[in-house]
Amino acid sequence: CEKDPSPSVLYRCRDCHGRKMLCRQCCVTSHIHNPFHRLEIWHGGLYRLGTMGERDLDFVLHMGHGGKPCPNATASTLVIFADLNGLFPLQVGWCGCGETASDKENARWRQLVRMGYVPASFSSPQTAFSTNLFERMHLELMEGHASMKSVWEVLRRLTQPNFPELVDNRYVELMRVYRWHRDLVWILEGGGFHEPCLCKVPGGLALFCTCCPQPGINV
Repeated sequence: CEKDPSPSVLYRCRDCHGRKMLCRQCCVTSHIHNPFHRLEIWHGGLYRLGTMGERDLDFVLHMGHGGKPCPNATASTLVIFADLNGLFPLQVGWCGCGETASDKENARWRQLVRMGYVPASFSSPQTAFSTNLFERMHLELMEGHASMKSVWEVLRRLTQPNFPELVDNRYVELMRVYRWHRDLVWILEGGGFHEPCLCKVPGGLALFCTCCPQPGINV
């Protein structure tokens, strides 16, 4: 590596094209926008599996500003993210621009939503799920007829292939946040965002079906 000619620890990403051996600094730089990749960490002739949440990497996932550090950033906190590759505990650098109380425009839960994550809490988010994960879950539930429990077990196995029982239990949060996300998606698809009154009318968010008999329209 040009930045560190003789690193004591090498990192190889299992998800990046080429699977190149990298030093710590290069590994962090190349994963600023890919925080949910799995790593192979080589040290002393042996390797182990890891993530960008390794303490030696000092990786921080920044909210806002295109993934770059906020000039008004406060202290980072630990958040457990769930994505297609499993669960990832990462340090999050929050944007400090404006007021960040839970009921303000730049609240931490709003920062997560803007970046494509659905938080499990509005007051002090410590768990978040990516929208990519929910989209795949929807396909697994609809097309594969899988249960929510099976989906969670797959995430545990992806996180810890050999010891899935060691993974922090976020099953309850997964079920609750997934239902909330689906409700938001249905409101958007049904036009409730532009016409909020539709949310209060029975059947107001239902999609028009041209095959069903509609008196005065197709009958």
